Amino acid sequence: MRHLAVLRQLREQPLWRLLAATNAPAYVSLMQSLLFESDKTLPASALHERLGRALEDLRATGEDLPQTAQGYVAEW
Repeated sequence: MRHLAVLRQLREQPLWRLLAATNAPAYVSLMQSLLFESDKTLPASALHERLGRALEDLRATGEDLPQTAQGYVAEW
C-alpha cells in the first residue's frame, strides 16, 4: 500500500499532469521540436515566438490548441 500513496503523490506533479492531458502528444511534440532539436535553453521571448508559430501550424492541421503560447508555457 505504500506504493499507492507514492503514486498518488506523483499524480499531483506537473509532469504527470502534462502526460495525462488530452493534448499530451501535441505538447510533447512541441517541446521536443522547440527544446531538444534546437537550443537547449531559450530566452522566454524566443520560446514564446517559436511556440506561437508551431501552435499556428498545428491549428492549421486541425489540432484544438486554444491557448496562447504564453498560456501554454505558464501551464507547463
